[in-house]
Amino acid sequence: LNAAWPLFLDQDIYFQYYCSQLNKIKAFACFQYIIVKVDNYGEEHIIACGRSVPFFWPELAKIGGKIALAHHPKVLHTLPDEGYDAILSRAFEQYFAREGLVQAQALDRPTPFNDPAAARIEQPNALSAISITVSPEYRSQGLAEALILAMKEAAIERNFDAMVVPLRPTRKSEFPMTNMTDYVLWRATTPDPNLPFDPWLRKHVRLGAKVIKVARRSMRVEGSVEEWQQWTGVNIPQAAQGGSLKLEAESGKAYVEVVFPRGLVPLRYYVDEQRCVYIEPNVWLHHALPSFNIPISLDSSIV
Repeated sequence: LNAAWPLFLDQDIYFQYYCSQLNKIKAFACFQYIIVKVDNYGEEHIIACGRSVPFFWPELAKIGGKIALAHHPKVLHTLPDEGYDAILSRAFEQYFAREGLVQAQALDRPTPFNDPAAARIEQPNALSAISITVSPEYRSQGLAEALILAMKEAAIERNFDAMVVPLRPTRKSEFPMTNMTDYVLWRATTPDPNLPFDPWLRKHVRLGAKVIKVARRSMRVEGSVEEWQQWTGVNIPQAAQGGSLKLEAESGKAYVEVVFPRGLVPLRYYVDEQRCVYIEPNVWLHHALPSFNIPISLDSSIV
């Protein structure tokens, strides 16, 4: 299953630190999902998995929860621009705060984001999907849909006010120089021109999701040129030849943009330091939840 997740994204320090604990902490373990296939010999094989985390969303609580969203839709835009990394960090930091574990976790965890909500101790009122992965040979069989609906059902059962997703569009890597905002607006030619071009985004929209905004700094991976060559199989200095040297506004450092396989955007190759930084944009989606606990019927044809 991990083959579906690019090796370079495994190097994201927030992913490394927090995701390794999802199944170890009871408060998070109940929001993790797997789909298992039993072969003719009785052996079980994981063919799909889904990760999600509960978190407290103070701006949503302030307006009165989901029943007030129709009158205060701008609240959805308070989702962090750091997307995946920030929501994962917030969920865990809030849990540590509720359990009085902040100091115990302080020595080896990544630097928390400048997120005032991270210190809140209220019980979660929202759920964020983190990832859904399906083994390649079992795709297009409705397994991803089943996992999305299972997450929505879990959120509804707990009377959460929202379910959100920092989505990684699957075909964006084919168009790395295209701005993510423009890409999200592309439309499919078939079967429905009103639906998004990207198949993963389209799947969520069909299940009721709405695009909220682009999370410009959703994941961050940095490393030496040698490490990046190992993660991507790309000779970075060679790939950078002929590229225009640019100056980073904040630091004044010189870099060259390098397009690489499975990257949604180019990485920045800092020539003087022989280091590379990749900052991936994702897309925040919102799945509206009903105001009352109405069970979601899972179509047996997709489970």
